[in-house]
Amino acid sequence: MDTAQDRITFVRGSKEEFRAYQMREMAMSDLTSGLNFAKREGIAIGEANVARNMKAAGMSAQQICIFT
Repeated sequence: MDTAQDRITFVRGSKEEFRAYQMREMAMSDLTSGLNFAKREGIAIGEANVARNMKAAGMSAQQICIFT
């Protein structure tokens, strides 16, 4: 119910507010789709993946800690 009420509130607002709302909704949808794709494909996301790549490149544990 709250989500529906939020949408009604934005529709009643200015065109700029409604457009900003739509853009945010699209961005959230894109993010969710990307994360779901990565999960399906087994792609590691985040600092753990970066740390693994840094280790593979020969960086020391101390350097990895500083950068991550």
